[in-house]
Amino acid sequence: MNAELPSSRKRLRAERYDYAQPAGYLVTICVHGRRKLLGEITEEHASLSPAGRMVEEHWLAVAMRYPFVELDSYAVMPNHFHGIITLQPVDGEMPPKTLSQIIGAFKSMTTIAYKRAMDDEMWTPIGEHLWQRSFHDRIIRGDRHLDRLRDYVEANGANWPWDAENPDRLAALSGVH
Repeated sequence: MNAELPSSRKRLRAERYDYAQPAGYLVTICVHGRRKLLGEITEEHASLSPAGRMVEEHWLAVAMRYPFVELDSYAVMPNHFHGIITLQPVDGEMPPKTLSQIIGAFKSMTTIAYKRAMDDEMWTPIGEHLWQRSFHDRIIRGDRHLDRLRDYVEANGANWPWDAENPDRLAALSGVH
């Protein structure tokens, strides 16, 4: 008898939600090991590394690769990324790709580009992956929710000292630098 073992991984997608339907989402993707490879925060703004600029370029290219995708506010942070993305209907039909397929392609393209530059331009070595497995999303539930999420994304640099993704957060909270 093959009893299925319970997964120790937390479910990140909303149960019984169709991620291929036209909708807006806030997506958060973390660098593998939460390493600060994408830049630094200086005076509340991201100062992107070449790797951070590459991630930004690939994010903006998502809308060119997938014409049914609309991009909104985004923030490349030292060790993670936030982006608001909307899947639009195509000729009144469901979008041809799911959110997971689009984000998977983005993660794959940026990992390949990073590894190329790692060899050619001596970027910090990474293992197999630039990004952690999966991603976090929030389904946007209306215009007020979208406005709050835009504010959150745009304030990310200013909030970096207290951000849970900031490995130096404890020092910032205690006032030690």
